Amino acid sequence: MEKFDNEMKAYVLEGDYSIKRADASEFRIWYTVYKNSNPYYRFDWEHHLKVIGDNSICFWIMHGAVRIGGVLMQPNCISGLYLIPPYSDISKVLDILTKLLRQWSDKNKAILAYGVMPNQIEHYQRLGYQVLEVRRCMIRPTETFDAVFDDRFELVQPKAEYAEAIADILIEANKSGTKTNNEALAAEHKGNTAFYFENYSDLELHIKASTFLVDKKTNKAAGVCLISSWEDWPLVYDIAVCPEYQKMGLAENMLKRAISVLKEEYRVIRLFVTVGNKAQSLYHRLGFLGGAEAADLYIPFG
Repeated sequence: MEKFDNEMKAYVLEGDYSIKRADASEFRIWYTVYKNSNPYYRFDWEHHLKVIGDNSICFWIMHGAVRIGGVLMQPNCISGLYLIPPYSDISKVLDILTKLLRQWSDKNKAILAYGVMPNQIEHYQRLGYQVLEVRRCMIRPTETFDAVFDDRFELVQPKAEYAEAIADILIEANKSGTKTNNEALAAEHKGNTAFYFENYSDLELHIKASTFLVDKKTNKAAGVCLISSWEDWPLVYDIAVCPEYQKMGLAENMLKRAISVLKEEYRVIRLFVTVGNKAQSLYHRLGFLGGAEAADLYIPFG
């Protein structure tokens, strides 16, 4: 097995297996057909095809001269593994690919496996991969609701000038028990909030559908719901309520408001949720339908 090289066209593996670099324009068609249905509720063929784009790390999986599947691979990263019927021995294929990946990868970094579907998770775990996070996409039609907020709250249109206050809501709502984790969390939310205003502030209806709640009495930021766009359809980018204002129906009403405003132009709204997050019950109660779970896994470095 050779080291990873961007110029290498093929890698010979054990047992008459090999991987051969694929042309992305053809690979993405096969990926779209065979990569386990549609867990993200994509609505048209073109959006499916764009997932791969012009990716240069697409490989065909070969057994002898027969193409049996495909995968996206580079040092420390694997995703998009699929097999082509009638071939089905995913355990064997993944074992061989992981051996190659270990040889390619920086030993001081974890090996990451992205977007692993439920029927593959066990196969990864048998090889030492550990679950990092499991998420699912959820969807519902837009609809007109009567979203009513307590008079103590002022509804403010989110703007970049409020980015710090908005990030503080997200940090407060998601705090953990350790200082180190909270420092990382703060950096993540500040970065995500800055990214939102850099990329979506020109989407007038999405900003209109977003909500920033301020307590009139204390002038404290209480809750936020940011709506972005993903593959031409609205997406709940972030939603959170500060702990002292929770259990007052704020998150539910912010979502209802977003769903109602977006009905002006869009038929559906989507969101992503980490499996096990208590917010799942709210989304389910509001009529969101959950897609298949997709997991990110990793092999620790060293």
